[in-house]
Amino acid sequence: GINQIIVNDLDPAAVQLAHDNIRLNQVDVSRIQPQQGDAISVLYSNRQEMQFDKKLNNQARRKQFDVIDLDPYGSASPFLDAAAQAISNGGMLCITCTDMAVLSGAHPE
Repeated sequence: GINQIIVNDLDPAAVQLAHDNIRLNQVDVSRIQPQQGDAISVLYSNRQEMQFDKKLNNQARRKQFDVIDLDPYGSASPFLDAAAQAISNGGMLCITCTDMAVLSGAHPE
C-alpha cells in the first residue's frame, strides 16, 4: 500500500489548494504531506546515497520514491537528472508537459 504522498509545489497558493483539497475530500492527513519547495531540491534530497549512521554503526540509505509524477510548468528537462536519481529501482517515473504554449514558444518566459 501507499505509506506516504508528498505533494510539492513552488507556488504557496498551490500548496494551500492542496491542503484545502485534502480537507474537502477527507483524505487521511497522516499519509499526505503538501509542502512548498523547489522540486529539484526535493528530488535530490531523496536520491540514493549511502550515509553512515554513527548510532547504528552502519550505513543507511535515504528513501527513494516509488512513483514520481512530474508535471512542471514548461519543459521537464531541468528536472530529469534529479528525478532519475530519486526514483527507486523498479519505480515509475511519470513525466508530462501539459503547458504546450510555453513549450512551443507561443508564450515564452
